[in-house]
Amino acid sequence: MHRRNAAERAIQTFKSHFKSVLAGVSDSFPIREWDELLPQTILTLNLLRQSHVAPNISAYAYHHGSFDYNRMPLAPMGCAVQFHVKPDRRKTWGEHSMDGWYLKTSDEHYRCHIVLVKKTQAKRVTDTVFFKHKYITQPEIKPADVIIQAYQDLRQALQGLKNPADATQMQALEQIQEQLSPGNTMQIEQRLQRRPPRVQNIMQQLTEQVQQQPPRVQFEEPRGESLQPARRIVASPQKQIVRSPPRDIVRPASIVRQPKYVAQPEDSIAARMKARRAAGSAKPVNTRQASATKVAAANDESIAERVLRRRREVANSIEKAFPVLDPETGQLLEYRQLLRHPKFKDAWNISAANEFG
Repeated sequence: MHRRNAAERAIQTFKSHFKSVLAGVSDSFPIREWDELLPQTILTLNLLRQSHVAPNISAYAYHHGSFDYNRMPLAPMGCAVQFHVKPDRRKTWGEHSMDGWYLKTSDEHYRCHIVLVKKTQAKRVTDTVFFKHKYITQPEIKPADVIIQAYQDLRQALQGLKNPADATQMQALEQIQEQLSPGNTMQIEQRLQRRPPRVQNIMQQLTEQVQQQPPRVQFEEPRGESLQPARRIVASPQKQIVRSPPRDIVRPASIVRQPKYVAQPEDSIAARMKARRAAGSAKPVNTRQASATKVAAANDESIAERVLRRRREVANSIEKAFPVLDPETGQLLEYRQLLRHPKFKDAWNISAANEFG
């Protein structure tokens, strides 16, 4: 039952995601502040979960649009950090940084983080943070790795085998170390300069394919007849004209049968209905019938067109969300603006959750 219930399955997904977040917090993080990690936990979960309406995008992108990682950089929640203290908030001989824990990225500031100060147990918004996560390390090749790789290569050479997987892995580690090491800007620029242009190679391949393609239609020469040799007149190096003596070519008979009856424009249903209305309007009728005939003649549309127009009007008027008027400012707020508005975001988030389930 729990697996078939959508709500129970969503609760299990959230619990698993939040437990993985709590397992990655710092050892010194006060666990009583677990509720401060919920907003970014829900944000990351919606970024990872696909939308049920549009499976090719995330649930966050379906409701709020594309997530801007440049404006809101994400970091490990509960990680121990060192954040910078502004000159107007510290004393003359005060320290330039303080210890704390990362809670979430601020959605009201550009590239700013909300941290929990270790000394005062208060939240603070800062834009300069140094993360002290123990799992974030720079990959490097240690002497032990070199010895193990040399031993494996020697063993493979003695056995007469090749081990391309280990060589590829070692080359990848060396490339990562070269790119992350300081002073690698010149090497990257030199590699970019050595690359040949991609457009030239593509044009050469297309030109070779066009030159190698055989003619699409080939005519068989009739047997037993003496034909004069063809004379070739070269007009230019790029265009050649081949002239040959005229010959009779037998064309195959067409297998497509001509239709016995072709519908004329005046035989359509709409034309018949218009003719019937014009014939009926000439007869003397009462006042009600005359008014109805005038309305139908003014519209000048067929039954199919009228049904299609009514269906479109009903479809457009049923499911449509209109903007909401702000009584204080007099502006029309869309759904995304309501979710970000400081006055209406709580009510609209709850109503949206109730609506979408």
